[in-house]
Amino acid sequence: MERFASGRAFDAAARQIGLANGGRLVEAARGGKTAALDVLELPARRLGTALAGAVALLDTQAVLISGGLADALDVVGPPLLAALRRQLPPHLRDVVLRSGEFGSRAGLVGASLAGLAGAQWRQIR
Repeated sequence: MERFASGRAFDAAARQIGLANGGRLVEAARGGKTAALDVLELPARRLGTALAGAVALLDTQAVLISGGLADALDVVGPPLLAALRRQLPPHLRDVVLRSGEFGSRAGLVGASLAGLAGAQWRQIR
């Protein structure tokens, strides 16, 4: 999914429509720019479809989105959630999307915890 729904993927999508990076792409989508909304829909649909398998397997009530995608959840969330729900049986379609506690800083927080734990970082729970 890194190829489709990551900061680098958003940067590449932005360049397709002449924008400098994924941040500018998200800003344009927030501003209602059709090209930006269109280019974000495909990765959102792909991620929603992929997450549907996990939701169906685990019977979750919520999906937490962290990392850079968390900052764009307002524009990526609706098509992602629509694709997710389309793939699920009716009794699982009440699943919601939420931003993780650390949002776009999740990777930084995780790396900090691993550094703090040193050689025992794999034991962090």
